[in-house]
Amino acid sequence: MLKAAKKALDTLDSSILAEIKTVKKNPPPLTECIMYGVSIIIRNGAIPKDWGEVMKKVMNMEMKKNMQKVSPESFPDKAYKRLQKHLSKYNGKNFQEDIAKQKKKSALYIIGMWVWSLYETHDICKEVAEKKEMCAQLTIGLQGKEKAV
Repeated sequence: MLKAAKKALDTLDSSILAEIKTVKKNPPPLTECIMYGVSIIIRNGAIPKDWGEVMKKVMNMEMKKNMQKVSPESFPDKAYKRLQKHLSKYNGKNFQEDIAKQKKKSALYIIGMWVWSLYETHDICKEVAEKKEMCAQLTIGLQGKEKAV
């Protein structure tokens, strides 16, 4: 899911992003939720005060690059918790379903799937990292016991 979302980011260009840039104020709930989510993710948990800040800080030439730099492993817990709280406020309550209803090549679909996939894979990646650390510790312990034998 995350690989597909990241690959779809490659298709984002200025003409696709223009559909979001046309929303000057009072964005539709899904658009607002997705773009606030992007802001929270790429700004390490910083919550934008309003739509104007989202447009200024997120919707710029660096947005695509900033999104491509993020991975579940580099996504801080603080930002994840803020994203989780933000997504829970979405009035559609079916965030993932509402994204899936968008045109597959639209900015909302591409960016929404990226937000959702990061959200969904965060806990999995964290759990994998913890298990890798545990395996490393066990390996060190076994190596110590082998030397003793």
